[in-house]
Order: sequence, then structure tokens, then C-alpha cells
Amino acid sequence: MYNIISKPLSLVLIINVLQKLFSYSIFFLLAYFLSNKDYGLFETIFSIGTFGVMVFGLQAESAFARYYYLEKENKTINKAIFNTILIFLFGGFLFFLFLNILNHNVVELDYPYISSYLLLFFLVNSCYGILLIHLRFEAFFEKYIALILYEICSFFILLVILYTRNLLSIEYLLMIFSLPKLSILIYTLFDNFTLNSFSISFETIKKYLKYSINIVPVVMISFGIILFSRIIVLNNFDPLVLSSYSMGLRISMAYLFLNEVFRFMVDPVMIKKERTEDIKPALTELFNNYTKLLLLFNIMMIGIYYFLNTFLLSFKFEDLNLFIPFLFFSNFLNVLINYFLLINNLYYKTINNFIAFFIGSIVFLLSFYFFELNILNLLISLLLFYFSTFIAILFLSQRIFFLKYNFYYLYISLTVLLIFLVSNFA
Repeated sequence: MYNIISKPLSLVLIINVLQKLFSYSIFFLLAYFLSNKDYGLFETIFSIGTFGVMVFGLQAESAFARYYYLEKENKTINKAIFNTILIFLFGGFLFFLFLNILNHNVVELDYPYISSYLLLFFLVNSCYGILLIHLRFEAFFEKYIALILYEICSFFILLVILYTRNLLSIEYLLMIFSLPKLSILIYTLFDNFTLNSFSISFETIKKYLKYSINIVPVVMISFGIILFSRIIVLNNFDPLVLSSYSMGLRISMAYLFLNEVFRFMVDPVMIKKERTEDIKPALTELFNNYTKLLLLFNIMMIGIYYFLNTFLLSFKFEDLNLFIPFLFFSNFLNVLINYFLLINNLYYKTINNFIAFFIGSIVFLLSFYFFELNILNLLISLLLFYFSTFIAILFLSQRIFFLKYNFYYLYISLTVLLIFLVSNFA
């Protein structure tokens, strides 16, 4: 796998791990600052904002990355950025409508301007993603790490100010997840863009949407299932269950942390190589080495969880031993699914992704409908969703690509996770 990744590996890792570690670990700090009720509620509201970025951004970010090198050859990067932002503005309008429907018909949030705060969160984080892609693909790693450090320092300064003045409300928390990034975007706008950059290209917008719109249903199902589960817990269980479920999800998201670091390093290289050579041998090597890494990661995560639960979490979050095994297992499968998403996106076979996730969503909805409503059955339904999606996407991908994988380490990981799950019910 190391032969596939570009040379400045150590700097790439430092940059991305620093950014992901910050965005991941800050919620553990907030768990101690906030009450159980406020923490669970904030995690739910934050997930709505994340859902907006992933779905109502219409995956224009993915299209921008997919066509980046073509735009670079045509010297139209700035124009491409501007037209991608136009897609985000349209998506923001749709997201605002969605928020108002959600707030009045699905969940009651007693915050009169919460839709406005979430809209700001959506627009800032969507545009910020475009900036990071540009820096990553151009290998501006020094500038990248400077921006990340500025973002982290600014966030903590604002957090300390709010905490010391007893202003740590959900609305203000959403603001400090947006303001540092907004200041970076404003600086970048005045530093790099000229009037010629602000040129509307319906051809570019159509090209991007033609690629990205096929990804949206997959992302909608993937993030929608998690958001749906959060809302079910919010509406049907007490705040302690919501906070414990939210913490369980947060801990298990370390799997996605690993996946994002992996995709950060691999995606630009694969997209570039795919244009000039056969990358199937490289994809096979990726899978075989990645499953080795995942086995070690599974063992490490189980050990870290036992440490955290014993010394830090058990006094505030109840029944984590119920949530964690199911969520670890689910996100392990989710990481494997993301490997096949990468393959299908590279070869424009996104219909495979949609079919697999659609099958998984049907399995989830059927199990949720027929099972009695309790937290254990909800966790089982989530696990069934990821398992059925993984089997479907593996089958569909192999029908087309016939890649020769080594499943040895995958089987060991499944055995380890099964033992972990069963041991928590013994």
C-alpha cells in the first residue's frame, strides 16, 4: 500500500490525523462541559447539520475532486470552485426547507433560530471542504497544516470564552464550529479570486451534477439511517439513553476517522492514476493490506474502549457495554463498504452503490418495523443494515471487477468482533 501513496507521507498523515483527531475528540470534551440532556441533544442537532452537508451539498465536493485534474489542465480551477459554491447555495435553500419541515413534523427543537444556525453551518462547512480539496490535490501541505492549526486554536479560544461566561448554548456551539472556517474562507476569497473567477458555467454545473447526483441517494441512505436512529432515540427514550447512545456513536466513529485518513491519502493518487493506467492490481493490494490494518485497529479499539469505560466514561454514561459492540461491528462493516464505494466511483459504477444501500435500507426498515421498539432491537437493525449492504456491494462489485481479494484478515476481524459482542452479554 505504501507504494501507492505519494512521497510526503509523514506530512500528509500529520495534517489529516491532526484535523480528524480534533474534530473527533472535541466531543469528548463537550460531554464533560454539557449535561447528559444537552450533550445528547447537541450531538443530534450536529448530526442534522452533517447530514445537510453530505446530502444537500448534492455531493458537489465529490464531483469537484473527480474532475479536479481536468479543470487544472484547462486552467479553470477558480471558476470550478465558484460554480461548485453555486450548487451549495441551491442546496442550502433545499436544506433550509428540509429543516423547517423536520422541526415541525418530526422532532420539536425549542430553539427559534436553529434553522439559521444550521444553514450557516451547512454553507461554511461545504465551502471549506472545497478549499481543503484544492490544498490537498495541489500538495500545499504547509498551508494546509497552518489553516488546520488556526482552526483548532480559534475554536478553543472561542470555546473557553463561552465556557467562562456561561454562554455554552447549543446555538453558540454551532457558531464556533463555523466561525473559524468562515474567517479562513473570507481570507482565501480576497487573496486568490479575481473578478474573472466569478463566471457562471451551466456546462460545469451540469457536468458536476450529472456525476454527483448518483452519489446523493447512497449518502442520503447511509447518513439518513444514523440520523433516523438518533431521532428515534430522542423521541422515544429518556435523555440518559440518548446521551449514552450518542457517546457510543462518537466512540465508534473512530472507524470512520481511520477511513477518512485512508481516503485522504489514496483518493487523489487513484483518481490521477486511473486516467493513465490499469489500477486493478493496486486496488487489490489496497484491500489486502487494509484488512490487515483493520484487524489491528479492531483490537486497539476494543482495548481503548475498556480503558475509557473503566476510568472515564462509566460514571456518566450508562449501558455503554450494550451500545459499543454493535456500533463497533457496524462501523467496521461501514469502513469495508467505503472501499467498494471508492472502486465504483472510480469506474462510474455508482448504480452498484445505490442498489447495495437500497437493499440495506429495506432490511433495516423491515427489521425496525417487525421488531419491538427498544434500544437493543434498534442496534440489531443497524447491524443488519450494514451487514446486508456489505454483502450486496461485495457481490455487485465482484460481478464487474473480479478482483482477487485475500479475506483471511477479514475473517479474523469478524471473529474478534463477534467474541467482543457475545462477551458483553455473557
